[in-house]
Amino acid sequence: MPPFYAPVTHMVGITGQGFDESKERRTPFFFLEFKPLFEQNPDGTTRVIDGKFTRMLKLYVTEKTMPHLRRRLASLGWEGTSLRDIDPATPGFHDFSGSETLLECTHKGGFEEWNFP
Repeated sequence: MPPFYAPVTHMVGITGQGFDESKERRTPFFFLEFKPLFEQNPDGTTRVIDGKFTRMLKLYVTEKTMPHLRRRLASLGWEGTSLRDIDPATPGFHDFSGSETLLECTHKGGFEEWNFP
């Protein structure tokens, strides 16, 4: 596994997206692949980093999570009404590639977790 990124907020550049499902429960999720661009430290300073290792943010798609999912995607510029609008298999889909957003990295149980701050 590539080295961990620091457990701080990062500005990230989105490089890809798609749909998949969890292995155990087969819960569907929408994912964004990204590379960290710089760290935003708690003291307000920033540091450019070599974000050569991609990471993935999983946004689970359930009835309960749909309002949260739609809000997060709208914050990235999505104005659609159907998740088909963000599916790369759909002609003319909303492509998040090239977008930048803040994500928070935490370390739990030996793993990195990424979420919106």
